[in-house]
Amino acid sequence: MINLPIKLLLIVGLLLSACTRVQDVIQEPPPVILEYDALKLSYQTCSGSGKITSSGTVKGHLVFSFTSRNDSTYIQFKDLLGRRTMYIQLFENEIHLWDMMKNRRYSEEKIIEQFPVVSLISPLELTKYFWGVDPFESTTDVIPVAESKSLNATLHSKSSVTSNGFETISLLFQDHQEDYELSLEITDREYGSWSSRFVRSIPSSVKWN
Repeated sequence: MINLPIKLLLIVGLLLSACTRVQDVIQEPPPVILEYDALKLSYQTCSGSGKITSSGTVKGHLVFSFTSRNDSTYIQFKDLLGRRTMYIQLFENEIHLWDMMKNRRYSEEKIIEQFPVVSLISPLELTKYFWGVDPFESTTDVIPVAESKSLNATLHSKSSVTSNGFETISLLFQDHQEDYELSLEITDREYGSWSSRFVRSIPSSVKWN
């Protein structure tokens, strides 16, 4: 005859075994794939911050803050000393750049000369990235999302699972011919947030480069 302590141990063992089997059956749901139109409908705005790093033949490091409203994004860049260096406006089919250190305004043609990555991704696709959406609708961790044979360059995206879902956090531009890399990484993103201080008009007095 089994005594009481042994019976209790058997019962506890059976319960733990049952719990383990239940846990084995329960699986975490797959991460939500963020959809651009759904995000705009739910939040209208999005703000955050990040960093841009270049390596290879051209080396540099800047931090930035951004705010997006629907299809428009406004980005303020600063150097490590906190000086405002560059201001970019992204609209659905337009991009505007103000070099605040030289006080010069760049046309899209000049922007592409300085930042070849712009030729691989449209202003609207860049805004989708700032919203956390892969502009090329991929769910792979790191993939080449665009390439240019004339530039011998590629553009990669990297996504990460967050509390919001499958969020795109960085873009990596690689110019294989010039041995040059440009990394754009968002370190903080808040949906429903709007920073009006980043929304400004580029003064008409600023000369075109």
